[in-house]
Amino acid sequence: MAQLGMQVIRQLVRTGSVIAPRLTGNLMFDRFCTPPRAAQLGSGETAAAEQAKARLRDGAPGRVPYRGQGFPPGEVQYYRFACPGPDVRGTILLLHGWTGRAAFMTAFVEPLTASGFDVVACDLPAHGESGGSRLHIPLAVSALSALHRETGPWFGIIGHSFGGAIAPALIGGMVEGYPPVPIERLVLIAAPNSMPDLFRQFGQAVGLTAASQRWFEANVKRLSGRDLAGFESAAVLRRTGTPTLVLHATNDKEVPFSNALALGEAGSHVTVADMPGLGHRRILYAPATVRAAVAYLSAS
Repeated sequence: MAQLGMQVIRQLVRTGSVIAPRLTGNLMFDRFCTPPRAAQLGSGETAAAEQAKARLRDGAPGRVPYRGQGFPPGEVQYYRFACPGPDVRGTILLLHGWTGRAAFMTAFVEPLTASGFDVVACDLPAHGESGGSRLHIPLAVSALSALHRETGPWFGIIGHSFGGAIAPALIGGMVEGYPPVPIERLVLIAAPNSMPDLFRQFGQAVGLTAASQRWFEANVKRLSGRDLAGFESAAVLRRTGTPTLVLHATNDKEVPFSNALALGEAGSHVTVADMPGLGHRRILYAPATVRAAVAYLSAS
């Protein structure tokens, strides 16, 4: 039934692409940027997710308004966790992935605060308790730039999945009107390297014609001031030289391990580590992942 439904969608999109390529491309961009509000968790992940939500109660909540060109203003929900000691080494930002929320990143909080860091975890726009119904990189950069003014400077960022695609765009100043956010170290977990690849895969999946695909991709330049081709994380890391740890599982079915290898080609300042058997979501809760990320951020 699911396959039949996809065939019907493809036929409708293909017909629309021929009759009205611009309208269809824009409609598909809107769909591409609309996450479901509730994350779909497997039965084995439910208990861990509930524990994660409970850990948010230890953080001081706050909300930050943001405004960007081409999309409605909104507010981002965040939670701040303080280092218990007097000597704070800096602040670490935690960025969840598509359909995620701040709670899903809280396994990192206690080890980081114990290591001398303050921690900020946020719900990205259209996720968790934050406002909005859409998420794309320009909107995320606008929201996180506002969060940085409120909670920065940041020593480092840990980003999972789509959060790991947002982080390089943020530190690389990839959206016009928003200066680069400087950090000392970056940890990318199960992160995609190439937004152009994701756009091509989506267009092929829904059946966009070449003309509609061009309009679909043109929304990126309209919102960011840059062509889609520029949104390659490896290119950003090569340019910025930001020391980066890439944690990725070879059995990740959502973001293939080839993305990690591409990120590693940015230079010797990028370290790639395989996290065997952890897939795309369980990697967030694995003690080995947390230990590796905290050790990298804490290293002198």
